[in-house]
Amino acid sequence: MTRSRKRSLILGILVLLACVLAATRASAQGNDLINAAKKGDLPRVKALIASGVDVNARDDGGMTALMNASRNGHLDVVLVLLAAKAEVNAEDYHKSGTTALMYACGSNRLAVVQTLLANGADVNEKANDGWTALMTASSCGYLSVVEALLAKGADVNAKEKSHGWTALKLAPNAEVEALLVRAGAKE
Repeated sequence: MTRSRKRSLILGILVLLACVLAATRASAQGNDLINAAKKGDLPRVKALIASGVDVNARDDGGMTALMNASRNGHLDVVLVLLAAKAEVNAEDYHKSGTTALMYACGSNRLAVVQTLLANGADVNEKANDGWTALMTASSCGYLSVVEALLAKGADVNAKEKSHGWTALKLAPNAEVEALLVRAGAKE
């Protein structure tokens, strides 16, 4: 191998190594943001965003910082992430296609649900199994969250894939059932 070829090979290896290190650093910073959002550590979230961390970075399960903050009810963090252009309708790709809105609904986080809806969350988005945010809130019996979703036009007759169940079929109590029937639920 000629001296020139060796130099080119070494230079290529160094460039590749630099790319790997940069990607590893970006991934670590993304995980830092996700963990800070999960914990509700607003100062850390703000600092990481200010340093240029990707607000839509994902963990190994495809979860974003917005999904984690939404699930845990950290409204202040949700607001900062949305202001930084976090994707409000992103789906976790290694789990079930669940969105931040669905996570907030499943955790009874009314203020977060309202904020996500006001910022463009798709009220009728379906997870991979066909479940919607309304089905999630209904199945948990979260009346105020169900009301908020209905006020934004949630489809009361949407059916999940495995059994064809609707939010009404999943409702655990008479209050949620009555609310859904008043909103036009058929089955």
